[in-house]
Amino acid sequence: MPIKWFVARLAAEESGAPTIEYGLICAAIALAILAALSTTGEALVAAFTSLLAPFRKLAAPINTWMAAASPAMTRRIPLP
Repeated sequence: MPIKWFVARLAAEESGAPTIEYGLICAAIALAILAALSTTGEALVAAFTSLLAPFRKLAAPINTWMAAASPAMTRRIPLP
């Protein structure tokens, strides 16, 4: 009997309902964002890779100059 009473009381309780609703709305928004990113993920990677290519070309002479300028400056500019 106490379990039935607890479940009935819990079902009638409405003080936490808005919080649960906001949580469900946030979860739905998060799922929508994940779905959108998963469908456009490869396109985003390709776009950022193409944007990174000019920076890699700029970094190559800098790395060469740093290595020639001083043996202590052999640290390369890290670019993925």
